[in-house]
Amino acid sequence: MTAFEKAKFMQTTKQLFPLDLWHGTSAHLLDSIKEFGLGGVNVVLQTKVLDFLEEAIKLVRFDPDEYTDPRHAILSIIRHAADQRVTAMNWRHGGVYVTGSKEKASSYAFRAPESFDFAKQILKNSAPDEVEVIRDLLGSYRELSNFIDKPVAPVLVKISQIPLEYIRAEHGGSAQELHQFLKALPKEIIKQQAFEMQTVISFDQLEIFEVSGDPDTREFSYSRL
Repeated sequence: MTAFEKAKFMQTTKQLFPLDLWHGTSAHLLDSIKEFGLGGVNVVLQTKVLDFLEEAIKLVRFDPDEYTDPRHAILSIIRHAADQRVTAMNWRHGGVYVTGSKEKASSYAFRAPESFDFAKQILKNSAPDEVEVIRDLLGSYRELSNFIDKPVAPVLVKISQIPLEYIRAEHGGSAQELHQFLKALPKEIIKQQAFEMQTVISFDQLEIFEVSGDPDTREFSYSRL
C-alpha cells in the first residue's frame, strides 16, 4: 500500500484537496506509470534531459540581450530550464505538477513532458549547421532521442480525493502556507493554479483519458482508456 492509499484509507480524518486534479502527460509514459505509479519515476533525471539542454543551448548562436530575436522567448525559457532557475513556470522540472483545470492540463499534455518538448524546440529554433551538431549530441542521450522522435500522444490523468498534505504550491512552500492560500481563494481561481504533488499514486487509483483536439483553442475531446 502506497502512502497515498494509506492516506485515502484514513481520509475521514484527513483534509482533502477541494477539487479533482488533472495531470497532462504522454501515452509513451503510461507503461512506466502502470509499473511504478504516477511520480514513481523521474523521467527528467532518468533521461538526463537537463544535461542535454545545458549542452545543446551552448551550441545555438543566441544573444540573450537581443530582444528582437523572434526566438528570444523560447530560448530564454530553455536556458532557465537547463539552469533550474525559478521562473514564472514550474518550480523545478521533473516534479509531478497538477492543476484543477482539465483544459489547462489537456493543453500541457500536447507538449509533455515540458523539458522534452524543449529539446524539440532547440532543434526547431537552430540554424541548419547547428541542428547537425545538436543531433550528434542527442545521439549520446539515447532514451531522450528515442522519446522525442515518437509522435505526440497526449493523455490526461485524473486524480480524485488526494489528501491536502501531499500537495504543495507550484513554487514551493509549506502545507500550512498552501492551506492558507486555498482558504483565501474561490474555487474558480484555485482551479486555474498549478500544484506540485509530493507522493506516488498507484495506477489503479488513477483515471486515464486519451486527448484529442486543439491546444491553442483549448477545444478537446476525451476517450477513457
